[in-house]
Amino acid sequence: MRKIGSTTCLIILTLFAFAGISNAADENGVIMHDGKVMMLNQGQADGTLSHEMTMDNGIKVMPDGTVMMKDGKEMKMQNGTAIMTDGRIMHGSHAIPMRKENQ
Repeated sequence: MRKIGSTTCLIILTLFAFAGISNAADENGVIMHDGKVMMLNQGQADGTLSHEMTMDNGIKVMPDGTVMMKDGKEMKMQNGTAIMTDGRIMHGSHAIPMRKENQ
């Protein structure tokens, strides 16, 4: 009986630990899908990006998926890459580095 209680406690603690982790499904920003940059509104696609979008940290995203970093370096979004309005770059629920355009 004591083992069941410990297992249940571990499961509950794990759920609480993951409850505070955010992912692209809950946020606003843009995502590359099938070669198109889509706007995200609370995690839902809300049409294609039709104009340059500047994120809170200064990153600029172009409708063709080109990303201009604050230091002037250009990178290209890959399918599944999301950039949140605060500037976090994610793939799924993981932060990822971007590939430089000229590589």
